[in-house]
This record gives sequence, structure tokens and C-alpha cells, in this order.
Amino acid sequence: MTSTDRDADWVEWCRDQAALLRRLPASACPAGFDPGALAQEIEDGVTLKIDQAAGWIFRAMLALVKLAAYDDRGQIQRMDFAQSQLALVWRPEFRRHLDLEDIWLRVREAAGQFRPTALDLPRSCPIVMEDMAPWDAVAFDLRGMEEKVLRAGLSRRSG
Repeated sequence: MTSTDRDADWVEWCRDQAALLRRLPASACPAGFDPGALAQEIEDGVTLKIDQAAGWIFRAMLALVKLAAYDDRGQIQRMDFAQSQLALVWRPEFRRHLDLEDIWLRVREAAGQFRPTALDLPRSCPIVMEDMAPWDAVAFDLRGMEEKVLRAGLSRRSG
């Protein structure tokens, strides 16, 4: 990847730069320079950003489930906060590096813990990345996302 590819896929560019650093011969490095350690720091930074994005998507989806299942309008504020935090770490190429099905699996596991009766959530994630990814600072389409979760089989409950 070239430096111009940095904007096309920052994640892959960083990983490629780390690989280049690891291939540097020790004789080509100034005293005290540790290309392997720097490469690891770069890769750890990329992983951290992707994990942060996944964490905010998880929080937003869990709030969405609570909103849809219990008509708990208090969850709207949580979703707004999650979206604002997601926007701080988001890069468009994260779409290729995040697994919504994996995040949804964690949401399903967590959903059984916040009420005495576990929710029966759809096995597959009814939300697509375009619903979650920040687009020009446009707010989540809460009603549309809520309808998707309900249409996918989640039934409203009281309580």
C-alpha cells in the first residue's frame, strides 16, 4: 500500500506500515530505535480504535433492544450518547473490519441479563452497518431501527 492508500483504508495502511517496520534490518535502524515495538504499537492502536467502535455499536444496539422490547424511551438518550461517541472514533473503512453478527451475539447474551425473563431476540442481526455508521453527523433512524428489530421477531413486553 502506498501513502495515498492511507485515506482509502487506514486500517490496512497501518497494518502494512507495521509489516514494513518489522522487515527493517537492525543495521538500518538508528541506535535505540525498535521497529518491532513501534510496529506493535501501531497495530495495537488500530485494534483499539476498532474495538472502541464495536463497543459503542454494542451499547447502541443494546439500548435499541431495550427501547424496542419495553418501549423504554429513556434508551433514546443512551443511543444518542453512543452515537456521539461512535462518531469520535469512526472511520468509514471500519465497516470492512467490524462484524455486526458478532456484536449482535454479544447483545443477545447481554439482553438476557437485564430483565428477569430473557428476551427472545432474532438469531441474525436485523440491523445493517449503514444503520449504525455515522453518516455526515446524521442521527440514528431510531424508529426505522426499532421497526427492524420488531419485524425480525422481537415482541414488545411490559415492565
